[in-house]
Amino acid sequence: MKRFVRYGYTETAPRTLFWFEYASHTIGLEDGARVLAAYVRRAVLPAVYAAKINVVGYSIGGLVARWNVAYDVDGWDHLVNRLVLVAVPNEGAIMPYIGAHAPSWLPFVKSSKTPLARAMDPVFPFWRPVADEPWSIPSDDRNQLLAGLNAKPVPPDIRVYCLYGNNDPSRPGGPQTTAGLTGQLPGVQVSYGPGDGIVLTASALGLPINGSAGVPGLCDHPVDVGRVYHTRVLEAGAAQVAAALQDRVETAAETAGTPQATSHVLLRRDEVWGSEWPTSPVHGLRSHFAPERKNENQ
Repeated sequence: MKRFVRYGYTETAPRTLFWFEYASHTIGLEDGARVLAAYVRRAVLPAVYAAKINVVGYSIGGLVARWNVAYDVDGWDHLVNRLVLVAVPNEGAIMPYIGAHAPSWLPFVKSSKTPLARAMDPVFPFWRPVADEPWSIPSDDRNQLLAGLNAKPVPPDIRVYCLYGNNDPSRPGGPQTTAGLTGQLPGVQVSYGPGDGIVLTASALGLPINGSAGVPGLCDHPVDVGRVYHTRVLEAGAAQVAAALQDRVETAAETAGTPQATSHVLLRRDEVWGSEWPTSPVHGLRSHFAPERKNENQ
């Protein structure tokens, strides 16, 4: 969060940076979204007196934020002005599915069986029994929560930015992101695609994957952060996030000559797998909020 402090956000009075934590190993997507909405209602809005908020969601935190917008929890479909999605598995990710089927003695298996991990299971075809068969979705991977979320369009008044890691798997040295599985676990053949090591670039952007429909109309502004691993996309893209937050949108009220206050809110989610995931040093589930410094003309 030190990167965002450089752009004027503070965690002390006058406070412009907020966060909340919840039990990522026990809570599900829908319940997590409601906890987030309650926190914004209780702690953020009274502090910033804003008519609108901008939300930045990192990783599965982006799905939590999308849920509140899609299902209009606490009026989020008109409360949110901008939605910045950072390394978000909008169509899921294959690694949680692999973890759920891995031997129980591996250290990350417990995390892969949590409700939030199941909300990350892919909704795009990623498995085939042999190489000459078409991609399909396994019968034990029916992620209805994410499929239902993706069926709901983003309200047209919300502007969406998507920041993503983008390593070409043919280039050595960068993160390798699983794009498909051929055969039966554990002796499966893995195919790779562009991404951040966890989330495929196409999933972060809502684009079609292996013949899927994708998430049409999800992302207005794609932002390539480069060849960085999933846990570093937010840090590497901090400048781009700040630029998105500070790029104001003229509302109908402003056009009419009656400006409304707009607050920028940053929701940051640390790696869902926690310290048990062997490639991730971060742990827990944290969400951070940062209201905008008011424009002197407001």
